[in-house]
Amino acid sequence: MKTTVNLHDFRKAFHDCGRGSQFSHEALETIFEWIEQNEEDEGREWELDVIALCCELSEMTINEIIDAYDLEIDPDQNIYMQVADYISDNSTFIGDTPQGTFIFVQF
Repeated sequence: MKTTVNLHDFRKAFHDCGRGSQFSHEALETIFEWIEQNEEDEGREWELDVIALCCELSEMTINEIIDAYDLEIDPDQNIYMQVADYISDNSTFIGDTPQGTFIFVQF
């Protein structure tokens, strides 16, 4: 048996599991779209597992990433691109939000 989940249901699932503050509203939309794109690309459906997503994915600001991963940033280059490249080189970059956070698979 299968239930189709829309963005509202997806966000509600996080709240229902007590994980409503794990990701920003915008990050949840980015994650939802990423999952939908993966389902389309892979030709298979994903099972919604809120706890697994909370354990696997992270949302951090540029400064949080720089601090957490002790990045050496070249001030003469675009900081956003340096951080995005670092995440892409070491993990799966899912997307970013208008608030300046990055969503990625933790590593």
